Amino acid sequence: MLNSHGASIIEIEILKLLDLRVLKPVVWNDSQFILPIFLRPKKNNEYRMILNLKKNEYVPYQHFKMDTFETALLFVRKDMYMCTADLRHAYNQYLLLLNIKHILD
Repeated sequence: MLNSHGASIIEIEILKLLDLRVLKPVVWNDSQFILPIFLRPKKNNEYRMILNLKKNEYVPYQHFKMDTFETALLFVRKDMYMCTADLRHAYNQYLLLLNIKHILD
């Protein structure tokens, strides 16, 4: 259960996502479902809002292992180059199948 501080952080984060057009307001109907949201602190004193999809029959579970920087270094060879990319909002992009779009509207 969220306290009032957590609830206000989630409200702020939702407003940010609405502004970025990642979310859009919808009218509730019985074919939709609601999933829990929780917060995790980030290094810059902001919060990451996470949608918990673990107990959802519509999203199949797929294990994903996040490698460490040390593991990535094992793949670097002579004359290879590296770069960084700003991925701040990259996680907001997803593939939307047209046959399920009505679920999200």
